Amino acid sequence: MLKKLAYLPGYFAVTTISAIARFFFVSLLIRNLGAAEFGRWSLYEPVVVVLSQLALLGVNFGLIKQINQDKLTPFAAVRALFLAGQPLLIAVAAAVFLISFRLGLAWPGPLFLALLIYTESIFLLLFSSYRAAGSIGGFAVSSFLKVLAFLTALVLALRYRLPTVHSAEDVIFWSFWASLVGLASGFLVVRLLHFRQFFTPAMRRESHWRIYRDAVRYGLPLLATALLAMAIEFAGRYILDFYIDRGQLATYVVYVKLSSIMEVVIITPFGLWWPTERFRWLESRDGGRRFFRAVSVGMLAVLLVAAGILWLASEWVFSWFAPGIASNPHVALLLIFSMVARGMAYPLNVGALKEGKTHWNIYGALSAAVVNGALCFLLIPRFGILGAAYATLFSHICYAAFLTVISQRIHPVPLPYLTMLGLIVMSALLVFLVSRYLHALPSLLKAVVFSSISLIVFTPIVLPLLRVMNEE
Repeated sequence: MLKKLAYLPGYFAVTTISAIARFFFVSLLIRNLGAAEFGRWSLYEPVVVVLSQLALLGVNFGLIKQINQDKLTPFAAVRALFLAGQPLLIAVAAAVFLISFRLGLAWPGPLFLALLIYTESIFLLLFSSYRAAGSIGGFAVSSFLKVLAFLTALVLALRYRLPTVHSAEDVIFWSFWASLVGLASGFLVVRLLHFRQFFTPAMRRESHWRIYRDAVRYGLPLLATALLAMAIEFAGRYILDFYIDRGQLATYVVYVKLSSIMEVVIITPFGLWWPTERFRWLESRDGGRRFFRAVSVGMLAVLLVAAGILWLASEWVFSWFAPGIASNPHVALLLIFSMVARGMAYPLNVGALKEGKTHWNIYGALSAAVVNGALCFLLIPRFGILGAAYATLFSHICYAAFLTVISQRIHPVPLPYLTMLGLIVMSALLVFLVSRYLHALPSLLKAVVFSSISLIVFTPIVLPLLRVMNEE
């Protein structure tokens, strides 16, 4: 069992450290920029995230398949995809440079926005190769030094006013240098330590373009799915921008960042570990059915406990995280539990990640994105940030549900639906009881009580399934 989960603790440790640093990012940015300018930056942030992935056309997803299933050596795959992808990477960077003048960026913001998107694309490519090859050294160093470099710039700016970080353009500038530090340091560590699994000589020579086309063929549908999932995540803030001022927009973005603690601490490390393990277990005697069944229950239990802890402690966290911004427990509750639905989209989707089936992910994500857009336009004009939070919650529920239905048609797995429903009901009841009858207790103490009771209640349910998985 421990061997099968070998890389998960490493991923968890690295992403937890990165998550803590990113947690400070938002608080430091608000203090450096102010609410209105932070709201402005929040509109550029999705541009970097989306375009850096779009420039790769999904080859970072295809790379994982090529290394784990096609048995290409990591360095050979990275080299081929890097060289073949240069025309599109350069074209996207050039287009961003020319168009960003019209986005309200002052010079040299357009230049560094283009450079940031280019470096982030290469960073994603190398990052995927470290995951696929199990090169935890490169994964850890690139992650850690990237966030450390940006965190250092923000702390110095706040404490000593040097460097200056007062505008979205400043954030773009220092984000580029942090991305460059992460990109260079990760590859340098892998190169200097001569990781055998990364630099193993290629068994056969293949055309760079053939490798690139194969990666695009597998990864493009997953990229489309990821972009549609990002639309669910980011659409609300752009629609809100039409109806509320930038200061209120900053409030909503802070709530989103608060809920994203679950993503970076739980969902991201699971998502890093999951693709490789999924490929391995599909080759087992039962097609991985016992494994997928157990993982779905275990993941749901972890997400529900984390969501309850975060919401019960959110008042204390928010007062420190964003001083001066009024808290709203209702919005926090909706956004935090939307992360539970988002996280479950990973273990419940098995079949649609098979080779030749990845295009089915698009339909699930597209349906959820349409639901999100409709709900945003329907609810935001009337309810503001509360409407955006409801739209996010229902959209993520639809996303997980649609992908589960599609996956089950391709690769049926006897998922324990009643067990999962029971976990959800018990978790909701526990959150209600603790918040209602222990309201006089400090937030952190309520979170401790909830986590203790959850551990006692959930353990007898989850352990038998994990034993069944271990027998396989």
